[in-house]
Amino acid sequence: MHPGPPFSPEQQALDETCRGIYRDMAALYAELEPALAGDGPAPGYAILFGPPRLRPPILFIGYQPGGPYGPMPDAASPSPWPPVSQYATCSWRLALRLQDIYGKELLARCTGTNALFVRARSSTHYKAYPSAARRRIEAFCIPACRRLIETMQPEKVVVLGLGSLGLLGKAGQVPIATGAKGRWLVCGGTIAGRPVTAVLHPTGAFGLSAEEWGEVKRHLAA
Repeated sequence: MHPGPPFSPEQQALDETCRGIYRDMAALYAELEPALAGDGPAPGYAILFGPPRLRPPILFIGYQPGGPYGPMPDAASPSPWPPVSQYATCSWRLALRLQDIYGKELLARCTGTNALFVRARSSTHYKAYPSAARRRIEAFCIPACRRLIETMQPEKVVVLGLGSLGLLGKAGQVPIATGAKGRWLVCGGTIAGRPVTAVLHPTGAFGLSAEEWGEVKRHLAA
């Protein structure tokens, strides 16, 4: 299901770009899986959190998908992505917070991805993966994420977590709102030539106070 004509040349190009990213990520993950698993199960990966949307109202970008051990995409499928926006339909904490801000109807027309596609419980857990594996993950995922932005042409890009913006491009970062002790709550920046708004993660993983969350929420809703 797509927001515009399902077989427009632009939509076909977007879908094929996404299929290629899924295929290439599946091949990379198969190579890295033993190193990522260590003494336990491998973490898995996720790329999109809804179908590819041409010019969606918002493209959300996080650091890496949570988990680990989520379901694996079927890269051989013609539609390996979720059939609907998970931000509108799921009940994880982030999805619920976004539903509170934007409503399910708008979120159903949005999609999202991450700077890094391999699952981890947190950025700290991700950084515990072998450094050689992380270098290969970042060498693939960061350019792929930028390519998604360029091909989707979103009306607005919202980056969830200032660390995500740091991975994708530090050009033009300027504070928009600050909190306790001057820490940045909201900042502007540029990724793939597009202006973006980045916020401290809405789940409060970095100890947002109620007042700080109110400020973040106000900027997200603007």
